[in-house]
Amino acid sequence: KVSFGLVDPASEKSGEMVHVKFDGAVHQSLPLTTVYHKLIPVEQNSYTLFQTIVGNGYPIALLDEEKILPIGKEITAIGLCRLKNRSVEISSCPELPYFLSDLTKGEMEAEMSSRARFFFWVTVALGTVSVGLLGHAIYRLWERVKRHREAREAQERFHEADNEDDAGENGSDDEPGEMGDGQLCVICLRKRRRAAFVPCGHLVCCCNCAKRVELMDEPLCPVCRQDIQYMLRVYDS
Repeated sequence: KVSFGLVDPASEKSGEMVHVKFDGAVHQSLPLTTVYHKLIPVEQNSYTLFQTIVGNGYPIALLDEEKILPIGKEITAIGLCRLKNRSVEISSCPELPYFLSDLTKGEMEAEMSSRARFFFWVTVALGTVSVGLLGHAIYRLWERVKRHREAREAQERFHEADNEDDAGENGSDDEPGEMGDGQLCVICLRKRRRAAFVPCGHLVCCCNCAKRVELMDEPLCPVCRQDIQYMLRVYDS
C-alpha cells in the first residue's frame, strides 16, 4: 500500500510519486465527483426558439459543471507495478476486475468472493441441466434401439411359421369374394387379417403388411396411431 499522486511526468519531483498509467485501461476510471458552479443565463435568439419547437425544452441558463477528484479522497489502485525512468508506474491488469476504485481491499475481496460463488452455482446449475438433457437423449436413443431390437426378434420368431403357412394362406386370402370387408387387411385390401399389434391389440393387417409397419422407424398402429412394440400372428382354431 503506497500513496500516489497525479503529476506531470516531466516534473522534477515525478520520481517521488507513483505514476498511474491510464493508457489501455479497461476497468473503472477515477471515482470523480461532479461539482456544479454558477448558472450562466442564455440570451434569447432564434436557436433557443428552434430548440423549443423541436421539443428539447426552452433553455434558460447553462449550468457549469466540473468533474474533480476531491482532495484527501482515498483511492485503492490495483495493477501491475514496474520501474520506468527511475520512477514507479502502475497500470491496469486485464485479469483483475479493479484498477482504480474507492473500495477498500476488504470490500474488493468480499465482492470478488461473492462473484465467484455466484458464477460457481450458475455453472453447477447449467452443468446439471446439461447432464439431464444428455441423459434424456441417451434414454430416448436406448428406447428406440430397444424397440427396433424387439421388432427384429419378433420378425425372426414368426418368420419361419409364416413361410410354412404362406402358400396355403395366399390361396385363401387372395380371394376377397369369400371374405367380408371387415376381414380384409386395411393396408393392402387383398389378404385376410392375421397379425395383431402389441400393446394396442388391433387385428387389422395381414402378416406381410404388419411386418412392413413393424420395421418402420416409428412403428404406429394404422388405427389408433399408438406405438407398436411388436406384432403377433393370430391363428384360426
